[in-house]
Amino acid sequence: MTPTPPTATSARRWAPLVAIFLLSTALVGCELALLRTLAITQWHHFSYFIISTALLGFGVSGTLLAFLGRRLARRFGEWSTYLTIAFALSIAVCVRAAQALPIDPQFVLFDGEQVGLLVAYHVLLLVPFLLGATVIGLALMRFDDRIHTVYGANLVGSGVGGLGALLLLFVLPVEGVLLVASVAGLGAAAGWACTALAGNGTRLRILAIAIALGAAALAAVSLNWPMALRVDSHKPLATAMRLERQGDADRVLTVSSPRARLDVYDSPRFHNTLFAGLTALSPPPPQLVVFADGWDAGSVFTIDDPGEAEILDHTLMSVPYRLLERPKVLLLGEVGGANVWLAERWDADSVTVVNPIPGLYSMTPEPGFRNSRLDDAAITVEDQLKITPMLALIGGIRVEDMTLSRDGINFDGTIPAGQPFTTTWTPVSYRAAVTFEPGKGLMFYGMYATAYDPAAAGIFSVTPGTTLDLTSARIYETGVKEIWRRWGDSEKETES
Repeated sequence: MTPTPPTATSARRWAPLVAIFLLSTALVGCELALLRTLAITQWHHFSYFIISTALLGFGVSGTLLAFLGRRLARRFGEWSTYLTIAFALSIAVCVRAAQALPIDPQFVLFDGEQVGLLVAYHVLLLVPFLLGATVIGLALMRFDDRIHTVYGANLVGSGVGGLGALLLLFVLPVEGVLLVASVAGLGAAAGWACTALAGNGTRLRILAIAIALGAAALAAVSLNWPMALRVDSHKPLATAMRLERQGDADRVLTVSSPRARLDVYDSPRFHNTLFAGLTALSPPPPQLVVFADGWDAGSVFTIDDPGEAEILDHTLMSVPYRLLERPKVLLLGEVGGANVWLAERWDADSVTVVNPIPGLYSMTPEPGFRNSRLDDAAITVEDQLKITPMLALIGGIRVEDMTLSRDGINFDGTIPAGQPFTTTWTPVSYRAAVTFEPGKGLMFYGMYATAYDPAAAGIFSVTPGTTLDLTSARIYETGVKEIWRRWGDSEKETES
C-alpha cells in the first residue's frame, strides 16, 4: 500500500474548513447584497422577503439531503465541487434572470400573470441558497467525526460574510458585491477539490478543469450580460431614468452605502419648492434631485449665494423667522439644504443639522453648517465609615471633565470667525449622608448633595469669546426607612 503523502494529509485536514468558510462568507454576503438590490429596485417589503427566501432555500436543501444525502456523500469531493461551482454561477445568472422579469408588484392581487412572475422571481433567487446550503449540509454529514470544527468554520465564515458585505457596500455597488460572492464561491470549489482528491492527480485535474470552466463562464456572463437593476416603474427614480434616456436629464453621480444608494440627477424639469405661496415672483433656483433607494429624498439648490433662494421667503418655512430675530435653528432630518439656505437668508444666529443622509454632504456643495461635540469624562469615589454599630457616615466626590468642541463652514466655503474652538469645564460635586439605625429594620437618614447639568445650561449655545456657568443644584433629603413584617408575609420596606 502506498503511504499518503504528508501534503495530501494536510490538504484533507484544512481544505474542508477553508471551503466551508468561503462558502458561508459567500452565502451571507449574497443575502445582504440581494436585500439591498431589492430595496433599490422594488418596494421595501420585498427586500425583507429575501430573508424568507434564503431560509426556504436552506429548508429545501434539508429535504433534498434526506433523500440523496448518503448517495452524494459517497463521492463527496466531486459533488461538493460541482454544486459549489453551480452556486457561484447561479448568483450571476439567477439574479440577472430575476431582474429581467417584467414584474409589477402593485398588480399582484389583480393579475394572475403577475402572481406567476412573482413566484418565478423568488424561485430564481432561491436557487443560490439551495445549492450553497446543500453543500454545507453535505459537509456536516461527511465530516461528522469533527462536526464541531466544520460548524465553527461555518459560523466564522457567516460572520465575516456579513461584516465584509457591509464594508464592501461602502466602495462597491450591489452588483460588485454579488460578483465578489461568486468569486468566493469558486474559491470554495477549489477547496472542495482538494478535500478528498489531494492524492488523486487524475480526479484533481478533472475538477481543476471544471473550476476553470466555471470561472470562464462567470467572466463571460459578467462581461456579456451586464447586470442592469430594473427599478420599479412606480418609483420616482424610474421617472428620472426615463428622462435620462430621453436626453432630458443627466445622472450626476451615484453613491452606494449599506444604508442607501443615492442617485443625483440634474434636469431643467426639476423645480421642487415645497409650500411656495402665491406672492412668490421669482422662479425656483436650479436644483439637483437626490433619490435614496429610488425614492425622492430631497432637492439641492445649485446656487452660490443666499440671495438666489428668494423664493424660500414665500414658503411656510419662513414664518418662524418672521416671528423671531436671529434665532438658533435646529433642523432634524434635513436632506437637501434648502432650510439651511433659508436660515442664512434670515441671518440665523446658528444652524444645527441633525442626522443628514450619509454621503450627501460629500456629493454636492453644501450651505453653511456647524458641528458641536461634547466629551464628558468623570471619576466617582464613595465610601462609608461606620462610627458605631448604629451610626454611619457616607461621603462621595465626583470630578468631571467636560470639553465642548465646535467647528463649521460658511456657505461660501470660509471658516466662521473664532472657529474651531474648544472650551472646558471641570465641575466637582459632593455627596454627604448620615444614617442612624436604633433597631433592626429601622433607619433614620439625612443627605446633602450637589450636581451640575450641562444640557439645562444651554451649553451648545456657547460661542467664541463668551462664557457660560453650568447649571448647578443642591439637594437636601431626610427621612425614615422601616422594614416591617407581618405573619405570613415577606419583608416589606417603607420610606417616609
